[in-house]
Amino acid sequence: MLGGVCYADLYAGGVSGLPERIPYFRELGLNYLHVMPPFRTPEGNSDGGYAVSSYRDLNPRLGTIDDLRALGEALRANGISLAVDFVFNHTASDHEWARRAAAGDPVYRGFYWMFDSREQPDRFEETTREIFPDDHPGSFVQLADGTWVWASFHSFQWDLNYSNPAVFRAMAGEMLFLANLGVEVLRMDAVPFIWKQLGTSSENLPQAHLLLQAFNAVCRIAAPAMVFLSEAIVHPDDVLSYVRPDECQLSYNPLQMALTWEAMATRDVRLLQSALADRHRTPAGTAWVNYVRSHDDIGWTFADEDAVRFGIDPYLHRRFLNDYYTGRFEGSFARGVAFQYNPKTGDSRVAGTTASLAGCESSDAGGPGRVLLAYSLALSTGGIPLIYLGDEVGQLNDYGQLEVEGRADDSRWVGRPAHPSRLYEERTDATTPAGGLFARMRWLIELRRRNSQFGGGELVALDTGNPRVLGYLRPGEEERPLLVLANFGDYPERVEAWALAGRAALWTDLVTGEGHDLREGVALAGHGFVWLVPEGCRRRSEQSAPEPSPDRRPDPHLALHPLLVPRPPLERFCLAGLRRRVGDELIEHAAGGLCDLVDRLVERGGVRSGGARRAADLADELEGGLPDLIVRRGRLEVVEAADVPAHAATIPPFNPGRSASSQVEWRKISRSPPQHDRNHPMSSLRDHIERTLPETDLGVAEADGLTNTGAITLPQH
Repeated sequence: MLGGVCYADLYAGGVSGLPERIPYFRELGLNYLHVMPPFRTPEGNSDGGYAVSSYRDLNPRLGTIDDLRALGEALRANGISLAVDFVFNHTASDHEWARRAAAGDPVYRGFYWMFDSREQPDRFEETTREIFPDDHPGSFVQLADGTWVWASFHSFQWDLNYSNPAVFRAMAGEMLFLANLGVEVLRMDAVPFIWKQLGTSSENLPQAHLLLQAFNAVCRIAAPAMVFLSEAIVHPDDVLSYVRPDECQLSYNPLQMALTWEAMATRDVRLLQSALADRHRTPAGTAWVNYVRSHDDIGWTFADEDAVRFGIDPYLHRRFLNDYYTGRFEGSFARGVAFQYNPKTGDSRVAGTTASLAGCESSDAGGPGRVLLAYSLALSTGGIPLIYLGDEVGQLNDYGQLEVEGRADDSRWVGRPAHPSRLYEERTDATTPAGGLFARMRWLIELRRRNSQFGGGELVALDTGNPRVLGYLRPGEEERPLLVLANFGDYPERVEAWALAGRAALWTDLVTGEGHDLREGVALAGHGFVWLVPEGCRRRSEQSAPEPSPDRRPDPHLALHPLLVPRPPLERFCLAGLRRRVGDELIEHAAGGLCDLVDRLVERGGVRSGGARRAADLADELEGGLPDLIVRRGRLEVVEAADVPAHAATIPPFNPGRSASSQVEWRKISRSPPQHDRNHPMSSLRDHIERTLPETDLGVAEADGLTNTGAITLPQH
């Protein structure tokens, strides 16, 4: 699928005008259209439509409910699914329920969090955060009669009280009303906030998951074809927690979006590479919706712990990114605008169109390339790519939007420009900036449609050995993988041959049709990328692998040393890659001992096949040092190279009578250039492994053989 998103009034003059845009949607390749909230809202500021006064009436400026029903039918007739927002955390303050509550009706006061004094609000606010500090402090606002009502966002958006079962019943009815209009995807707005509990942050609580499951159960009975799309701009772990077949089958991917922009500003892909490696996988039956930007703002939602792992101060890094993308950093190409600056915390977010954020507005020569680079990731990482319509022709910020009544205090409107008629007229002329960008975007979309490797969500991150070049592999089917390399630098970069070893030698770039011999490395222009597929689908085992560059060889003088910094289990370790690529005689000898051991484990049914993580990738992580192997019961771990006593290192032996982790034995190990004899610790690595993994206590997984790459998967027990 390929999605597009727009405001009906800005893009087509209203809901009734959207059917006229269907021929263009088909030209672009869309089969999913998200119409931003078209429902009735208060006059003036309505938070971009997210203050809903009625779920059963459209904003009169946009049309009628019958227009929305007709749009759903027209889209479906053209193979396009209709998506709309289900704003179920709050209603507008002029919703019928809210008006009755404000009038003192006890039934509807129970629909909201309303208190007569500050006692309870003060207790709640001890642990909640301010979301829109420009609008009001804290989580509560006071009404004219002195009542305090919970408003997480704007003062005119009152949070619903789902601890009252009547609220769930009422909102389930509104949800099914939308299903009966032909809506196929519901964007579940602000899911982390839907349950409140004293003494907590009132975000991401277990009851929020139960509510989503309950709404899903209703849909499975009455509208089984409708799916939920999660909107949760929170910690990456919390984002992923909502992505489940029985909660939200789809989810925005805010981490990939934010780190795409982070990598463009820093010209460093480490955080983005880490996110793809560790935080990309979703449960079966679910998928990401990958977007470059939205109607909203960019929040820098990377995990602090991930940043710290790379020596980055999270607070200062977010300050830098905010300054960079609002043009306050000298030399910045970006022209975004700040949104909701919080003077207490220094926090802020950034809004703007993709082209303005990427440098087109500042006339930076790299602007169009950055737009294309960003969308190349959204199109190739798996899931459903989502285009904010207008981005495909390079639409810039529209500062005139702030002059419209009710929008002056919401800087996000700068990034919500009207339909760019002139740019769309130029899209067929490749000599214009709009036409050149559109032609390339359309070609990427077509390539994605034609090639099965883009399907599904499986992705294997690849360490390219170059901090400016992102790499990942989409495994594909029938040995037709897709290898993606993307240069986030402003100048040409290379991925050396040693970083691509263990794969077929000859590949073809789907984008340009050019051939690449991985034995010679891959050169990338500034902001350039390649979508490579094997030429002739030859088996990897039939391809020769190059030797590494001399300056990338691990230091043969390093010996085994203490487990100073624990690492995750090394589950995928390619012995063939170790022997071929490292090329050092000592390591070759040690690898040979490992291979002998593996052969015996296979005979015993103790090894199962799996993907490969090459030894040189690990060497890169350790800044060129030899990946030191520490073996514990059933695990093979990698530890940091570090200074150790001049002639000493530890090897933890296994004693069946005591815990392996409590055993420490000091051995004298020479740090001089090793001699290749059986007495050297590296040469006896096989013996050490056999000592630490006794046959009677191995507990390995069921065997299904080795793959043709020579890869093995070691158990995690």
